[in-house]
Amino acid sequence: MARQDINTEFNTFVGGILTEANPINYPKGFTQDEENFILERNGTRRRRRGLDFESGFTDGLVREVGVVNSVGYDHLLWGDDQLVIWDSEKVSVYDIDTSGTISTSHTAIITSSGTSILGISQYQDYLMIAREGSNNRSFTDLAGLSFTYNSPEILIYDKTPTLVDTIVLRVRDFVGIDDGTDNQLRPGTLSNEHYYNLLNQGWSTTNIAQYFTDTATYPSRADSQNSGLDAQTGAFTSTWVTLANNGFTNTSKGRYPIDLLLAGVNRTDHLNTADATTTGTLTSGGTGGTIDDMAEHVGRMFYLVNSDANGETGRTVLCFSGAGVKTVELGNCYQTNDPTSRDTSQLLDSDGGHLDISSVGRGYKIVSLKDRLFIFGSKGVFELFSIDSVFKPATIAIRKIAQDGALPPGTTAGGSVGRSVTVAEDSIFYFAKSGVMQIVYDFNSGMYTSVNISSTKIQTLYNAIAEDAKANAEGVYVASDQTVRFLYNDFTGGDIQYRDTELVYDLVLKAWYKNTFVTAADEDTAFYPIFPFLAQVNVAQSDYPVDDSLRYAVLEISTSVDKPYRFCSYTDTNFEDFDAGGAARDAAAFMQTGYINAGDTQRHKQANYIVPSFIRTEDGFTDDGGGNLTPNNESSCDITAYWDYADTTAGGKIGTAFEAYRYNRLYIPSGAADTFNYGQSVITTKNKLLGRGRALSLRFESSAGKDLRLLGWGLGFETNTKV
Repeated sequence: MARQDINTEFNTFVGGILTEANPINYPKGFTQDEENFILERNGTRRRRRGLDFESGFTDGLVREVGVVNSVGYDHLLWGDDQLVIWDSEKVSVYDIDTSGTISTSHTAIITSSGTSILGISQYQDYLMIAREGSNNRSFTDLAGLSFTYNSPEILIYDKTPTLVDTIVLRVRDFVGIDDGTDNQLRPGTLSNEHYYNLLNQGWSTTNIAQYFTDTATYPSRADSQNSGLDAQTGAFTSTWVTLANNGFTNTSKGRYPIDLLLAGVNRTDHLNTADATTTGTLTSGGTGGTIDDMAEHVGRMFYLVNSDANGETGRTVLCFSGAGVKTVELGNCYQTNDPTSRDTSQLLDSDGGHLDISSVGRGYKIVSLKDRLFIFGSKGVFELFSIDSVFKPATIAIRKIAQDGALPPGTTAGGSVGRSVTVAEDSIFYFAKSGVMQIVYDFNSGMYTSVNISSTKIQTLYNAIAEDAKANAEGVYVASDQTVRFLYNDFTGGDIQYRDTELVYDLVLKAWYKNTFVTAADEDTAFYPIFPFLAQVNVAQSDYPVDDSLRYAVLEISTSVDKPYRFCSYTDTNFEDFDAGGAARDAAAFMQTGYINAGDTQRHKQANYIVPSFIRTEDGFTDDGGGNLTPNNESSCDITAYWDYADTTAGGKIGTAFEAYRYNRLYIPSGAADTFNYGQSVITTKNKLLGRGRALSLRFESSAGKDLRLLGWGLGFETNTKV
């Protein structure tokens, strides 16, 4: 029978992982699966370096035993030289020295006994820490009124670090209080609740009393004191209010600033201050709730507040400070002018304010990008923007851009919600229910939109990730190699599996790959969690595409001993992860290609040979002290053939692995100082490839302690001319 030769070249294998392809028409340049192979823009696939603990580390601040899964973990880079970690009831600051080493100095700036920390953020050079209210905390408002109550508060630290201010979120009381009356009803008796509402509408105690003297009733919630004032003298006439026929709509409210989350106490204080003869307290308390996220945006601080733990039944409020205010005023989220005033009630461009954004469901996270603030909630993703080019309270609007919002907290591991949300250049990436989403700007509409970037490439891989692992994933953008990295752990029944995964998206190649960290295999030395951040220090390594400033915070957990945070990066050239206690572990790499059929699914084929090409890495020799020389920085690559869509050995279609990285001629070094001057930068070998079938998949694997930099390969198929 006649035979036909077909030669196929694979020299740009940077498509990354593709799980959504048809096996018989698998596109060229993609892999079915892979681990620990990074992409390079020149088409090279390269084994990643090992994660190694940084040098110069000093054991310091520890995380306590028993709080591993407690709600509350986050971090931020404070300026260029300090890392802040929020861990359960502790906030710690780690200094980064000029060499990029973290934890040469560390300080616990707050250990919150009896109250939980709600979150951390940064405003200019200040650190903002939100926490639950402490017992009987004193607060004095701008009018000099002193209050003592329990409410979530925000601590503000400078870089020393020193506590410079303590604030609560205060808004104008545009809601008022339920006083049991209809808007138009003018009651004959005055309850404390109705009394407060009238005061909050701008009424003075004198004019309220005068109105009752003249009419034997009290003003309604629709009555405005301003309708009874003489325009010239300001004198009050009760009959003018009656003649004004104010109707059924509430008149303007908001005279009093109140604590958003403990409004009832403030209302009582305001009432008692206005009329010292008033006794008792108001029947309605505060809304309660938590400050779930904070973010600096357009020179202001924004606060995401959920008024109750259930979210869907409560209010979600977005508060924002005034522009250019002092730190002590960052919690004053209200307009300067009294909105009930007859003369000066206008809203200023520099004012703060608050919005009821309950349409987002429970709010999870807020993120600033250019002139927009993005709100991630249980009912989707929303963008807040100003109709004008500059943010102004009077012209802000909110728009829904995605139905699929950030994932809610996991059930088996606690943590702050929305950690996967990552700003990368002009986009935002995040894990959602339907996949990995990217928020991008639409130049046609002038608005942002959300697109699924996993659906056509790695949706099957994404769907296989445990829901808790996705909910607690952490994202980071690495500018040096333009990648977005998501770290996640898989959980089974609440137990941690000691295998941590980094899913990487290359923004330039629009390709996915993944790294799997080799962690401890026993309960006493597990690494959890691993979170990345980008330290702005100039410690890049020129021969490796991942900037050395990418760091990972690692916590070694013990069931009986408190453990410190440690920090690591991709620096280990022996390709071993986490050399903990001398137990170095090889971070094995593999890459399984898609199915190759040379454009013909009908005919059986055999590959006479495969010709792979590798970058030569050996650059010298090491003397073992006895005169025996071994090459430095060796490479190795094992190749295995998988025929006819084989996925197990049951069909006898999986070949035997063979070493494909070999020198074609003997090199004899002159001594230990020899630089391995082989004369060629690329190693190419020709290898017999046994087996036969309609399609072929190749598996490339690393060897322990050795490099692997694959440039590409060629295949020589031989096939029948007839089916």
